[in-house]
Amino acid sequence: MIAPLVNGLTITVEGKQISKPYIDMTIASMKQFGITVENKNYEIYHIPAGQNYSCNEYTVEGDFSSAGYFFAIAAVTKSTITLKKLNSDSLQADKKLLAVLQHMGNDIQYATNEITIIGKGITPVSIDMIDFPDQAQTLAVLLAFADGKSKLTGLESLHVKETDRLRATEKELKKMHITTEASYDSLTIFGNKPTAATIATYGDQRMAMAFAVASAVIPDVIINDPDVVNKTFPEFWHKLEEIGIGVKEIV
Repeated sequence: MIAPLVNGLTITVEGKQISKPYIDMTIASMKQFGITVENKNYEIYHIPAGQNYSCNEYTVEGDFSSAGYFFAIAAVTKSTITLKKLNSDSLQADKKLLAVLQHMGNDIQYATNEITIIGKGITPVSIDMIDFPDQAQTLAVLLAFADGKSKLTGLESLHVKETDRLRATEKELKKMHITTEASYDSLTIFGNKPTAATIATYGDQRMAMAFAVASAVIPDVIINDPDVVNKTFPEFWHKLEEIGIGVKEIV
């Protein structure tokens, strides 16, 4: 995004490009501000010189990353939840969670600036999450409730997030008596009947919010350091209360 300020730029990707939807979002946003970006098969990106940002009005979409926790709660509790101010045509990567939930049999309904999920339950799946790794923890918690074996792949980027999210998720699921098998880039989950536990958050807001989803089904889940959610979703605990979900918190 700084390319127009440095008289153009060419970026060459070494190895495999992950999280491609985030690249698409960035390029689309730059286009709305009058900047052309050449995407050569996600291997080379070229931003020609001589361009300037210009835009009179820009609408910021609702956040599918935050919405995902509530979509997950609807599915696992077989409830109906409508979330507003979401663009059904969004390029946001975490919108892909809806396709996974729909594959499980949940009903997804789209309307203007809102999405409704009619929860039907959780079933085992095998999903490549290389495009939307930020939903891996949420999906892992959901799959703990599925009756059978599930596998999440494409998780190599989880090692370099706020914490090592793959190892942290595996460790906290074990506290809930869920068996897992992890490799460097995958997590296999043997769904059964998770039990209440005190969940460590590792300074990572997504650990707190993902495992809070389990509290919609299991009483007495305790989340350590609940204020960690302030990084991206300060109102998270209040929004849970608004839909009748209570989580015990240890400050």
